[in-house]
Amino acid sequence: MSESTQGIVVLIFTSVVVSFFVHALVRSFVAACFISAAIALVVFQFFAYLHIGYLDPFFVIALFTGGVAAYIVALFVGLPFLLYRRKQNGKT
Repeated sequence: MSESTQGIVVLIFTSVVVSFFVHALVRSFVAACFISAAIALVVFQFFAYLHIGYLDPFFVIALFTGGVAAYIVALFVGLPFLLYRRKQNGKT
């Protein structure tokens, strides 16, 4: 597995885990997506810093591209929470 593939896998895994917990705690779907994407990016950059030993000079670009990916993951992870909460509130 190449280093770039490892980075994508770590970003997706981090996004899924963070999104699951944030969606479980935050009831607003949109807010939970933004919060989980932001936290996942910070955690991912921290892991990258630990891995290479310094902050990537292109971390601003990584924040943008990783943010889009983390937000998309948060949307998909949050859909079951959204559907469950709508069903519980009788808004089917």
